[in-house]
Amino acid sequence: MKPDLHGQDRCSRRTGFVLLDVLVSMTILAVAGTALIQCFQASIDAQRRIKSRSQAIYLTQSRILDMEFLYYGMESVRRAQHHGSYRDMGFPDMAWEASVKVDRKRYAHEITVTTLWEQANKTYSYSMTTLVPLPRYDDRLVR
Repeated sequence: MKPDLHGQDRCSRRTGFVLLDVLVSMTILAVAGTALIQCFQASIDAQRRIKSRSQAIYLTQSRILDMEFLYYGMESVRRAQHHGSYRDMGFPDMAWEASVKVDRKRYAHEITVTTLWEQANKTYSYSMTTLVPLPRYDDRLVR
């Protein structure tokens, strides 16, 4: 073997990681780990929002069906406001508001139900509207 410039054999050199190599790799690992944790937290938050939104859709559909049964076949109502909570259904953090008005063009009650809830200091809402026909009486049919 030829001696190196400094008088050492090439084979006798120690190979391995230098402290600087280890520090650089640890820094890269820490940055990647932080990004991964933030992505994981964002996915958990999105899952919670989706779950709350799904519950709100289900509860709004349920309440709108109740309102349809209440107003089906009823004479013309000028305007009505209703409100309440879903505590009886096991959702104490969610509330609902409903408005009923008469749509003369369609000859129906227009019922709008809005479900409200708070999550992470923000208020969210989901609304749904339906039409319930007004009763029509034909004088020719009634004798």
